[in-house]
Amino acid sequence: MKNPVSKPSGSTPMLSAVFVTFEGRLPFVERLMKSLCPYPSQFLEIIAVDNKSCPNASEWLKTNFPCVTTFRNRENIGTAKAYNIGIDLSKGRYLMLINDDCCLEEKAAHRAVHFLETHPEFVGIGFSLLDLDGIRRPMKLHLYPFWPSSLDRPHRITFVGTNNLLCRREAFQTVGLFDENYFFFNEDLDWSWRARKIGLKFYYDPQFRIRHLYRLFSEKPPFNLEKYFTKIIADLYFYRKNMPVLFDFVKAFYKVSLRHNLKRIRKIGLYPQLKVLLRVERPKVLSNIYDVQKTLMNGSITDLLSLLENTDLSSC
Repeated sequence: MKNPVSKPSGSTPMLSAVFVTFEGRLPFVERLMKSLCPYPSQFLEIIAVDNKSCPNASEWLKTNFPCVTTFRNRENIGTAKAYNIGIDLSKGRYLMLINDDCCLEEKAAHRAVHFLETHPEFVGIGFSLLDLDGIRRPMKLHLYPFWPSSLDRPHRITFVGTNNLLCRREAFQTVGLFDENYFFFNEDLDWSWRARKIGLKFYYDPQFRIRHLYRLFSEKPPFNLEKYFTKIIADLYFYRKNMPVLFDFVKAFYKVSLRHNLKRIRKIGLYPQLKVLLRVERPKVLSNIYDVQKTLMNGSITDLLSLLENTDLSSC
């Protein structure tokens, strides 16, 4: 994994906001920009990494917000690689990662930066996420799901996501960038795990709030085999890398889960071929983790089966 660029000398913005967009998410980008544009350029620089969105969000940003730094990829390269590009392009003393379907509440960035300026013991904060009605959403605050936490009170946390993180630049210089073996899912979980291992401290306070507009333009989608299987692969890779003592248990659980869901959607015949990819500890599978997820998220199970034939993973 690459290390992020050091903060350049001379005049730099206080904060760099980095977001990634893709597919037809321009309406989300428009709302996000409305919440970011009130901040002066001396305080905030905005960096958009475009994973080949259509309509073209980069062209829209260049026309309507020429001060925004845009980087357009020729294809959807996933979130980990895209966020790493944005972080490399950034210049701010602080970094804020935010999803394109979020928007900041008024002065939230100012108040969050002020908190870190006056609390040097913390390297970053996690924003509280609100839904469209202003109700606080359930969210992950700790690496261990059984760890007690509250969304209603300030406290130290161990997990920060790519949709609600504001931190010092030094955090990425110390921990490193996101692991680019993840195409989608778990890149923030993996990064938080590495940050915890070296003792970095993060803070949650419900007064720092972001609106998450994930329900704005569509209802909850039906079961999607490609997305579901991408999550399985990301989870197995995470446990194999970071918590090997639990890997065999997690793999056994996902074998049962995969079989159940394939039967439920009447595609149980795919199980023998897909089961091969649960063996992420095998070198042939491990070296193709990113391509497997990329194929699933950019294509279909049919495309994945073609990839399996071409890379001869069936012998693993």
